[in-house]
Amino acid sequence: MAEGASHLPRGDKPQPAALYQAQEEPARLLVAKDEIRWMTHNVPPDRSVDVFLLLGCGARGLPHILLDSVAVLEALGVRFVAGAGQQFCCGNPYRPDRLDAADRLTANSIDRMTAWGASTIVHWCTACQLTFGAWSRNSEEVWSGGTVMPMQPRGAVQDGIENVHIHTFIERRLRELAQRVPWKNTPHRRVLVEGHPELTEVHDVAMTTGAKMLSLVPGVEVLGYVKAPEAFGRPGSNCSNALADLTFHDVQRIRSEVAAQARAQGADTISCQHHNCHRTWSRFASESLRVEQCVSIVAEALGVRSPDRYQEVAQLGETDRVVDRTESIWRTWGIDRAEATDLARKTFDPKYAAKPSCPCGGDVSKCTEEPLVQIGQIVRS
Repeated sequence: MAEGASHLPRGDKPQPAALYQAQEEPARLLVAKDEIRWMTHNVPPDRSVDVFLLLGCGARGLPHILLDSVAVLEALGVRFVAGAGQQFCCGNPYRPDRLDAADRLTANSIDRMTAWGASTIVHWCTACQLTFGAWSRNSEEVWSGGTVMPMQPRGAVQDGIENVHIHTFIERRLRELAQRVPWKNTPHRRVLVEGHPELTEVHDVAMTTGAKMLSLVPGVEVLGYVKAPEAFGRPGSNCSNALADLTFHDVQRIRSEVAAQARAQGADTISCQHHNCHRTWSRFASESLRVEQCVSIVAEALGVRSPDRYQEVAQLGETDRVVDRTESIWRTWGIDRAEATDLARKTFDPKYAAKPSCPCGGDVSKCTEEPLVQIGQIVRS
C-alpha cells in the first residue's frame, strides 16, 4: 500500500455528478467550443488506431494541457484518437460506495476505447492508469486519491492492452524518432520536476519519465526533482490544496519564497507531473518562476503549444476582469454574463492576483516574517 494510503473512504469526496460538473465547468472560461479536439461522447469508430489517448476527467479544468497532449502526439506522427470525460471514465468517482456502477463504467470505458483497435491506452491521469491497469489484472482493489478502494473480481483478464502514462509514451516516442523529431523551437529552461513518487510506483514512473522526456528537449536542462511544500496538499495525495485560509499578503510572500528557493537551486521553472499540482503551483507563478507542465514544454519545442489560460486568468484578480478577458470563449458555450460571472467567482480567487500586496513589495529578502512554505529538492542518483 502507498505511504499515506488507507482502506477508508475519504469523507471529503463529492458525489459523482457534482465532481464531474466541478471538473468540467471551468473549461467554459478557458477553451472555446470549436477548439475541442477530443471526443467528449462516444462515437462509432471510423478508422483503426494504434493508441487511445485518455485525457481523463480532472484535467478538463486545465484544457491547455489536453490541447498540448493532442498536439504533441500529432506532431510525433502517432495514429491515435483522444477522449475525455464521463463516457471514458475509470469509474473511481463511484468507488467505494457504488461498486456495481463503478465497475460497469470501467468496463464500458474499456470497450469504447478498444473498439478503435488501439493496443495502447495512453493515460494523462495516474488514477486512470492505476484503475485500468488493476482492471486488466483482475485485481480486487485499486489506489485512488490516497485511498485503496475495492473492485469486484471479473473472472477474466484483459490481454494485449498496454496502459502507459503519457510521459512514458512521449519519452519513448522521442527516443524512437531520434534525429527525426520535428523540433521547431529551443525553449531554454532550467527545470525542477515536481511529483509525488511516494504515492505509488505509477506516480514515481510518471514523474521520472517526465524528467527523462524533458531532458530530450533542445534547450532544456533538468536539474532534479522538487518536493512540494506540505501546505500544497494533504498526505497521500497530489497537490490539491486551494490554501483557502491565505491572505493576499500570504500569497505574495509564498510566491516570492518559492521563486527565491527555486532560484537558489539554479532553476527558473517548476514542471509538475499532475494536473492538480500544476493548478496549485500556477497560483504562485511569477516573472521570476515559470510553472509549466512537462508536456507543455515539449509542445513548445515542437511549435504546437497552446496558451495556459488558467494561469493567466488566475492572476488577474477581480472577477469582472476574468469575465471580460474570457468573454470570447464563454460566449461559444451559449452561457450569459451572469453565468460566466458565477463560474469565474467559483473558479478563481482574487487573492492570487499578480499585484503585490505584501509590505515587502514582493521582495522576500525584505520581509521580516517567518517563511510560510519551504520547498525541498529530491536528490536522485
